[in-house]
Amino acid sequence: MSRIKHDNAVTVIDGGVSQDGLPYIIMELLSGRVLDAALADGARLSVARTAEILAPVCDVLATAHAQGLVHRDIKPDNVFLHRDAGGREVVKVLDFGVAKLLDDSKASMRSLTMSGNLVGTPQYMAPERLSDQSYDGRSDIYAVGIMLFQCLLGRLPFPSDGNLFAMIVTAMKTPAPRLSEIDPAIPEAVERAVLAALEKDPALRPTAAELAAQLRQWTELDRSVSSDRSVSNDQPAAS
Repeated sequence: MSRIKHDNAVTVIDGGVSQDGLPYIIMELLSGRVLDAALADGARLSVARTAEILAPVCDVLATAHAQGLVHRDIKPDNVFLHRDAGGREVVKVLDFGVAKLLDDSKASMRSLTMSGNLVGTPQYMAPERLSDQSYDGRSDIYAVGIMLFQCLLGRLPFPSDGNLFAMIVTAMKTPAPRLSEIDPAIPEAVERAVLAALEKDPALRPTAAELAAQLRQWTELDRSVSSDRSVSNDQPAAS
């Protein structure tokens, strides 16, 4: 976590081991709520609001990937909508605790990933991770694609419906649904970007920087094309 120097990543202030032998990490105190709370009960965000939240997430991932780090657990519960002392919203990416270092020459992280074990949240995992194949930062992009789909449509592209195994099989083998077939008001450019992030072949997905640039173009689209159920003016509770 301390390797990620970015305004939209939670800041690590200090760390060590207490006199009693308890390891600790001191991080900045955040006030607000996680994105998962904003999406409760199938709530949907506008195209512009979705881009406003997830473009900074992509910025953090671009920095992490440049450092040889894969987050591995990008999901709404790890995206925090923080309000600073001046009331300004700052998106914060949380929980690099299961991050994978691709450069083992700098630090040995092999103990975090073992064949046949999943580290992260299956509903947001890329097919190559679900099938225990090699992966890199493009697996994080797939997770962002899942979140984009969820923000815009209020549901996951591959719902588990209580059967996690069936969901995993579907996610590995079935293309993501076209967003316009669920909501015809979704702009073509938005659908194209989301489906690119959800490509089964990681080589076909955009980089984090490319996806961030695409998302920022969404703010130029007519905001009325998406759901009016935006949380942009919500006042979050302290946490």
